[in-house]
Amino acid sequence: MNIDVSLIYKIFSAIKTIFWRNAKIIYINSNKKIQSKESIDSLTGTKNYHWINCQSHFKGGFKLKNYKFHLLRMKRHLYDISRNLDETNCLTYSGFVSPMFAAYDGFCLGDNINYSFIDCDSGNSTAYKINYSKNLKETPALEKPSTKLVNVLFCCGHEINIFNTNLTTYWFRHKFVNRLTQSYLHEVYTFANAVFELCKDSGVERINLYIAAKQPISFVIGTAIQTCYPNIFVYEMVGNEYKYAMCIQTGKLEVV
Repeated sequence: MNIDVSLIYKIFSAIKTIFWRNAKIIYINSNKKIQSKESIDSLTGTKNYHWINCQSHFKGGFKLKNYKFHLLRMKRHLYDISRNLDETNCLTYSGFVSPMFAAYDGFCLGDNINYSFIDCDSGNSTAYKINYSKNLKETPALEKPSTKLVNVLFCCGHEINIFNTNLTTYWFRHKFVNRLTQSYLHEVYTFANAVFELCKDSGVERINLYIAAKQPISFVIGTAIQTCYPNIFVYEMVGNEYKYAMCIQTGKLEVV
């Protein structure tokens, strides 16, 4: 995966990551609220792990410059991680980050790794762990798109209202209850993979992706995205409107 960082940072990364070769990795990514390390320590052994803490807290609110700054930090950390994925095949992932950023994490890190997600129970906020590896379930029956632009909606936590309903739209409406399971994430991955493959084979030019879901779900959707697919734009809601979009394959943000 070609992650867009400067040549100077690539040199710095080559030196820095020498000292954590073969280390298991814990990656925390947050731009909504801060994740405590204690939540992870209480659920999994962290000895000999390398912690990557990509957390941002902006007093100025959700402005484009703040998103761009956080994305720059993400790209550098993802580049560091990608340099070490040949040495280890597992990663612990957690945090409270925008769906578009979690999907970008999944896209960059891929679907051939064993993941441990640290998430919080929706009912009582208790932290819990989900062990996950890719597994395709039965492919859903889907009609071919009739438009060059397509909407894909993952309504895993609540319903999503969009304005461009004249486009071919695919819905994932199976909602989870309090805690995610590996089986549920397999269902998410299978649906995402089926829709994206169908769009690629049908000549679709752009996919508008809306996600109302927890961070592990957005991440798993991202692992299903490939560079050969039509450009996939994940939309970010700020307040009560979709304000930004991120093209996953190019790693660029835009104002809607």
